[in-house]
Amino acid sequence: MVNWIVDAVVESTRNRVLAAVAALVLLVLLLGPFFRGIPIIGQSFLFYLMFWTGLALAVNLVFGFTGYIPFGYFAFYGVGSYGFAMSYLHLDAPLPLAVLIGGLFGLLTGAVFLPMFRLEGIYFAIANFAGAYAIRIGVNLTPAELTGGATGLELASAYAPMRSYYAVLIVTVAVVVVTVWLLRSRFGVMLMAIREDPIAAETSGINRGRIRSYAWLLSTVFAGLFGAIDAWNTAIVDPSSSFDVLLSVKPLLYAIFGGPGTLLGPILGATSLYAVDTLLWRALPLGGFFLTGLVLMLVVLVLPRGIIGELEYRKLSLAGVLDGLSEYWRRVVS
Repeated sequence: MVNWIVDAVVESTRNRVLAAVAALVLLVLLLGPFFRGIPIIGQSFLFYLMFWTGLALAVNLVFGFTGYIPFGYFAFYGVGSYGFAMSYLHLDAPLPLAVLIGGLFGLLTGAVFLPMFRLEGIYFAIANFAGAYAIRIGVNLTPAELTGGATGLELASAYAPMRSYYAVLIVTVAVVVVTVWLLRSRFGVMLMAIREDPIAAETSGINRGRIRSYAWLLSTVFAGLFGAIDAWNTAIVDPSSSFDVLLSVKPLLYAIFGGPGTLLGPILGATSLYAVDTLLWRALPLGGFFLTGLVLMLVVLVLPRGIIGELEYRKLSLAGVLDGLSEYWRRVVS
């Protein structure tokens, strides 16, 4: 009876702490547009902090939960940004609807890439990248009346930084909720089983192809949404920026740095590295890239599971600490 009470108190305390931290962070983000006069922490900084965090979590849905490396992830961001721009300019779609159309473009493009899951490992990564780059070239070659060609499209009349700020907040919260659901659901367990041992997972009755496809399509929807919202925020799209390879590399690095396959890993990786990168870029425009890369390399070498992954592996997470305190109190009262 005493042990049950102690466990209940520890669990309640843990949930309250996490809820309080989440509520505080959400409050700060909700008030973000009103921080314009504060150095560093301003609306633009918070926008891209959420943007990169959300994109890292979206990549994590594939990379962290299935082990597949989506080097061509920038394609889904790119088609999402162009889907937003073309639906707004050519179809006069309302801005929120144009964002959803961007997500739909990401989904449809992701569906085209599904046959690549017949490949494994580096072959999947290379094919993924090649397909994405082919889309970039295709956008360059399309008639200027449709996509603007190599120069892109301007969306000056769509520029609304406050509305796009809250849009990225909503989508980031949504991808956080989806990640929490995956970590607690049977579907997420099946994904991680496929990641750890695909053959054993399939032997146990898991439809490997179908489960991976669901995670992949879900991830590409979020990529399209973030691409659409960023186009809304910058009011311009063009092939070089909308199909930038860094839109694949940076979210992957953020997830690896923090710990793939977790909730806090991509969040920690994106927020810390983006903040450091921003500060270093202001202080050392050329040295910032070098120092950020050096820190990332050292962390990957020393902590191959990422920061959160290593903490969980070594039982040093908040949950592990609280569980240790629970065990201590059991011994005290028994």
